[in-house]
Amino acid sequence: HLNIAVSYLKRNDYPNSELHFEKSIELNSKFEDTYILFSKLLRNQKKDNKALEILQKGLKESEPQNLKVMAELADYQREKHDFLEAISNYSKILKKFKNNYAIHNSMAVCYETIGESVLAEQNYQKALKINPNYFEALSNYGNLLRSIGKNDEALMYFEKCMLSGRNRSQIFRYISILKKFKEEKDTHIQQMLDYEQSSDFHKDDKQFELYFALSKVYEDLKEHEKFSKYLLLANKKRRESISDERIQKEFEFFDLIKDTFSEKIINNFKPDLDGSNIILVIGMPRSGTTLVEQILGSHSKVRAGGEQIYFQNLLKKNFNFFDKKSFQYDFARHLETNKNNIGNEYLRKLNEMSGKKITTDKLPFNFFYIGFFLGIFKNIKIINLSRNPMDNCFSIFKNFFAEEINFAYDQNELAQYYKKYKELMNYWNLIFPNRIFNLEYEKLIDNQEKVTKELLEYCDLEWEDSCLEFYKSQTSVRTLSTTQVRNPIYKTSVKSWEKYKDVLSDLNRGLNN
Repeated sequence: HLNIAVSYLKRNDYPNSELHFEKSIELNSKFEDTYILFSKLLRNQKKDNKALEILQKGLKESEPQNLKVMAELADYQREKHDFLEAISNYSKILKKFKNNYAIHNSMAVCYETIGESVLAEQNYQKALKINPNYFEALSNYGNLLRSIGKNDEALMYFEKCMLSGRNRSQIFRYISILKKFKEEKDTHIQQMLDYEQSSDFHKDDKQFELYFALSKVYEDLKEHEKFSKYLLLANKKRRESISDERIQKEFEFFDLIKDTFSEKIINNFKPDLDGSNIILVIGMPRSGTTLVEQILGSHSKVRAGGEQIYFQNLLKKNFNFFDKKSFQYDFARHLETNKNNIGNEYLRKLNEMSGKKITTDKLPFNFFYIGFFLGIFKNIKIINLSRNPMDNCFSIFKNFFAEEINFAYDQNELAQYYKKYKELMNYWNLIFPNRIFNLEYEKLIDNQEKVTKELLEYCDLEWEDSCLEFYKSQTSVRTLSTTQVRNPIYKTSVKSWEKYKDVLSDLNRGLNN
């Protein structure tokens, strides 16, 4: 029955696959692999709650000396950004298997994501002590070192990754982020170009990562023609790997949110929970959200929480975002009943991470959920970053995102998405007047002290000089903005797109039509 279930799963016949998984468990409830594979089937169908139930059932039923199900549960919790629960389960596994370097690496990833850089570093080091050539730990540790500004050490670990011959396009991209290239004779540039001509590169399914790396190289070297060539090639290759359906769903989500949160419904919202310890920093990617979080996180009363998707996950447990009718039905009938449970669970997670400190949640795409946040929390602070549209979109277009930011790789789709974001923010500002602090990136970098004072005043925080020296903070920065926020504010990114306006004509036209 298990083999039949897996066969149906490979054919995407989910109903029959589910049927045989259940029969397999009925006949033998002790076999760990059944629960693991069954949970993968359910996750493929976005049945996250049931997938979690299956893994928890497997934990109770299967043999206690075999911790495969617990490892899968912890991996799933990490995937869903439930990092504290994942850490708890990884710790249980390590009590029995102290030399499991993969679990040490997974634990480190969780610690790093919640800002516990010291514990993350300790676990990466343990993984590498057990297996010095473990690629995932070498790569992840390199990125941790990059995120805390230790670029020379990070480079050393990336070069160790290169010796394995694995994921070379990805490692070259990591190297390109932390280096400022000054001459074409640079060893890493030569290595990139040699790899581009190799037979291995033609079999590489992540070619676009090397192209993004080379576009960064030639932007640094101010070689306009080569930068343009690799920029367009990188985005073309990346966009080819994304289905039109996924793009369409991203656009439809704007309409779903706007159609649901009518003024009438919002006027009936009576938020009960105190959100004064929450600061949301939202906006388009590459709009300055990391900079603002670093400024706020430099304050003694604030903990920089990074990009948390826990609130989204709580909403998805209660509402079906993948079906408009189902979502609006659930929203109309269940939000009032469930909103305090959602809010309390979110607060619990933030408190576990930050104690009594105010916590920032810097997930840019929280702009979709402003209606939920303001319907659940009183006194919550929301800061929306905006930036010159062409500068913002150019910065998106020239970067690769490990997350699913599918609209980023086509100039027309990027322009359309940006305009929909602006429309949605105009709508939120209309129906929630004076509840959102709209901050222009250009004003911040033009008059840092004045705007920082306004920002702190909005957040009910007293002035601290440390907020002007945010770049001295040791907070881990897990975004593409690592290099920028390790330095004082600079203005070279303003109107940077104009040098490449010939390459960006579709984007410019799309934003201005």
